[in-house]
Amino acid sequence: MTGINKCFVRRIPGMILAIMAVIMGIVIGGGYFNQLIMTEPVRVYAAQETDGADKADALSGISENASNTGEDITEADGHRIIYYDKAQIVEASGKADVIEAMKAISADSNVIFYTTDRNEADETADVCANVCASYFGSKKTAPVVMFTIDMYHREIYMYCTGAVHKIIRSRDALAITDNIYKLASKEQYAQCAVQAFNQAQRRINGLSIKRPMQIVTNALLAVMLGFLTNYIFLLVSRKANGAHKDAVRSAYGDNNSMTIDIKKKCIRKYSYRYSEGSSDSSGGFGGFDGGGGGDSGGSSGGGHSF
Repeated sequence: MTGINKCFVRRIPGMILAIMAVIMGIVIGGGYFNQLIMTEPVRVYAAQETDGADKADALSGISENASNTGEDITEADGHRIIYYDKAQIVEASGKADVIEAMKAISADSNVIFYTTDRNEADETADVCANVCASYFGSKKTAPVVMFTIDMYHREIYMYCTGAVHKIIRSRDALAITDNIYKLASKEQYAQCAVQAFNQAQRRINGLSIKRPMQIVTNALLAVMLGFLTNYIFLLVSRKANGAHKDAVRSAYGDNNSMTIDIKKKCIRKYSYRYSEGSSDSSGGFGGFDGGGGGDSGGSSGGGHSF
């Protein structure tokens, strides 16, 4: 019995600690449970009170939540201005500048600014087509100027539909994105969008835009075509000379020698065809709001990685 009592005495401190731990757990758990019980009716009551007495505050809360998503849709001059910074990359101070640049285009066309940081499609062009279709349908008849910053694919893209795509063609969209992609690389997203819409407005007004990348590309292409043309001409000339010498040898024999004076005259003919109107034309455009034949469907677009 003495040995059993000693063993029991040794276990008393451990049992006391265990009991205290259980009591503390009950107290803490009970307090948290009571807190939930006390606060839940308050939440329900607050919601009921808002629905019954203060609908204005509720509506303002909904609008605030909508603005927090980055989507802002307004009407101007009969067209929609859709600002949807889904990726949340434009600062609040830059949003006003972007919308102001969009308003200039809204006199002639709907305008969209869209950003995303998700994989919404295989290519940024498809992202633009899907977003534009969600607002204006898939027929591509509504005049739309859309500028997108795709953070997932790291590409900026300008997309146009309806009658406006005949003014801002794919080569124009490429030139615009070529001119501004460095701003996106420097994370100056608001300024990048402002420049995109400003240059789009210049094209709608019939003014020219800078095309430094296209000038360099055309110059390199012209040099390459020049070298290729000269190479083909020399190759054909050598084959013609070889065939002529073989014919002379067969006619007079290899032992005969003679001098032949050959005169050649090369005539080159070039033809050019230009299917699109000049990009440097001046004058404005009267808008895209129907009349006459109405808007035609179709789209144009171009982008640049950053």
